[in-house]
Amino acid sequence: MKNATKATAGGVVDRKVRVNFDVMPALNQTLVRLGERLGMTKSELLRRAIDLMEFVVDEKEKGHQLAITDKDQKVITRIVGF
Repeated sequence: MKNATKATAGGVVDRKVRVNFDVMPALNQTLVRLGERLGMTKSELLRRAIDLMEFVVDEKEKGHQLAITDKDQKVITRIVGF
């Protein structure tokens, strides 16, 4: 397991921890496609996805809902199941 250090705001040192896991080929291809579309590595894509999931869970715990809106803020789709 490799660790890397990175300075954060306030001078605190954050250590990265290497995590390895297996995924099905279809999920790997999804990661590759999304990474290409967004210009990200799979690692960065997964970090951002986890940040987004944490945000959604935090908001749900506050009683808020997740929705997709159009340019006029009209709700197109409500996201449920989190």
